[in-house]
Amino acid sequence: MPHGVSWILRCCAAIALFALTAICLNQLAQWQFTAHLRDTAARDLAMAASGGTPWDWDFHRDSIVAGRVFGDAQADFSDDCLLVQSRGNPFEIGLHLPQLLPLREFPRLHLFAFANASAQARLVARERLDGGAWTSSPFPLAGASAPTDIDVEKVVWRAPDGTVQPAPAVVAMLRLRFSLPQGAVLQFNGATLERPANFERLDLSRKAALAQPGAPVQIDAIPVYRAPDGGFSAGQIATISMSSPPILELPKSPRVERRRQLLNSILDALPAAIIVPQGAIDASFAQARSEATHSMSARAPAGPRWIALILYAGGLLLARLFPPRHPRWRALLEIVLVLAGPLWLIAGGHFSGQIDAAQKFLIACVSVYSISLGFPRDWKWNGSGRGWLLASAVVALAVGIGLIVHFFAGGTMRPIGSAHVLRYFGWAMIQQYLVCVVCTSRWKLVAGSDAAAIWLGALGFALLHTPNASLMLATFAGGLCWCTLYLRERALLPLAVSHATSALALIALLPPSWLYSAEVSARFFQ
Repeated sequence: MPHGVSWILRCCAAIALFALTAICLNQLAQWQFTAHLRDTAARDLAMAASGGTPWDWDFHRDSIVAGRVFGDAQADFSDDCLLVQSRGNPFEIGLHLPQLLPLREFPRLHLFAFANASAQARLVARERLDGGAWTSSPFPLAGASAPTDIDVEKVVWRAPDGTVQPAPAVVAMLRLRFSLPQGAVLQFNGATLERPANFERLDLSRKAALAQPGAPVQIDAIPVYRAPDGGFSAGQIATISMSSPPILELPKSPRVERRRQLLNSILDALPAAIIVPQGAIDASFAQARSEATHSMSARAPAGPRWIALILYAGGLLLARLFPPRHPRWRALLEIVLVLAGPLWLIAGGHFSGQIDAAQKFLIACVSVYSISLGFPRDWKWNGSGRGWLLASAVVALAVGIGLIVHFFAGGTMRPIGSAHVLRYFGWAMIQQYLVCVVCTSRWKLVAGSDAAAIWLGALGFALLHTPNASLMLATFAGGLCWCTLYLRERALLPLAVSHATSALALIALLPPSWLYSAEVSARFFQ
């Protein structure tokens, strides 16, 4: 076969493979998004059937905003509670809200907070994160170990303008402000917002049926309203709100980002809505019926997870001390062990931004093992002038794409602070080390081909950014460039600089709905 024809065929095969990979990555993101919606809907339906509530916070750091107490007080997270010693000034505990909270739909507050002296608390809320603060009148904490029960609609609320108003219907921020004498200690065990006492529980024995706002609803059926792609009218919102709870079907879309936008618009209009994915209504209700028959625990037992982590850490140690003798099997085992932890954390949907002790242990184990694989060192920090030039070409391509989209899509550039820039450069260095130094170099040994190693390295890089479809495609394309450059140069610094600069440029230039601030895993759905 002539050389020119062979080259053309290889190029066509590569293009077809890359296109197929992009399609598969998008389908993976669609599947993950649908699974998340189905699981969330099943949980909320089961709670509506049992009268339970999703608004339940404990004393752990992941339930408290920023994992700390705001104000002049000394806080200590112990094994069974949060202890806060007052310095005489009010302090606040923020309750983590993954989405807008329909406060009037969950008006009964049970506050599990106890003090060794006379103490008062207030509720502080914001309808928007950048809006003014609503403040409730103070209420005393119950004595001894009895919870404090408050009807948030009966306390006096002052709006941001100082006027007395009913409780805000929907809030994006909710904090508890405590006032204790100096030296007094508050024991915080958690808080719960429950439905009204007269809440009519959802009867899951009835069949779910699709309905249109304003049209007659099938008798003895649970109406599931089709969500319009163009948004709701005021009349549609009023009609759907009459259902308790309102249940809507989220239509499919070729782009996950579009589904995410529509989901946000529905929850902005109807924060109490339960959203089921199109084509999975029966599956969502069947899962809800199964969950409703079991007691629903807010926190999974930690024992099995720690056992799995210890076994994983032991596997890392054994693989490092007694690796397989065959080079290819050794390289493959090291790749699998290095990627298993991060993929479980990210692709498994376990990373929410709040890193607990188990996740810190996992990250530490993977970090130590990955660093050990970099020695004896077959890579270098700095690259040649040509390597830096090629890395800069990737940046130029990313900036060019960002400018073109920014010009046609409009909008304003997103400001990025210096602290964010420094953190991202460090994060890019870690990612490039993991993907290129550890994995791509070993993929070459396993596959015996530069092209296969580049594709596998880029694929692993993309999978570490699930379920953000646009980000997976961007990282796959970038991964192809950086893995290619690494096999040519074996230099880490040019890749990290190119990665960080390209990513920051795209985040600043592209519309927020394209990359969603580069959020991955469970954070993508928040």
